[in-house]
Amino acid sequence: MSLRVRQIDRREWLLAQTAAECQRNGQEATLEYPTRQGMWVRLSDAEKRWSAWIKPGGLA
Repeated sequence: MSLRVRQIDRREWLLAQTAAECQRNGQEATLEYPTRQGMWVRLSDAEKRWSAWIKPGGLA
């Protein structure tokens, strides 16, 4: 269980670092967590180097 928690913590840390880098480049980036009732869509790059979940209609 401890290893799994560390893996989750590392993934969250990497997401936070990526969001900070995007913000430094003038892009909008926030970390949110899906609710049980929410509908989210998985998004990733073509090479599968990263992936994320977005809320439909959340992008303008």
